[in-house]
Amino acid sequence: MVRLMQRVLPKPEGPITGDLVPLPPLANTGLLRLIKAENRLLRVLNFPVGVSVFALAQKAE
Repeated sequence: MVRLMQRVLPKPEGPITGDLVPLPPLANTGLLRLIKAENRLLRVLNFPVGVSVFALAQKAE
């Protein structure tokens, strides 16, 4: 997803400090709806795989 967004979004000016960029609100909303739909399905179905994991990290300075 990140690589696709890099092709769509304009290139940032200045030095690149990493390859993570904030998603546009529309993409963020779409992903949020997707995970909410998955959560609703998991209430009634037992998926053997596919449980999503989210993590937010910040490099220590």
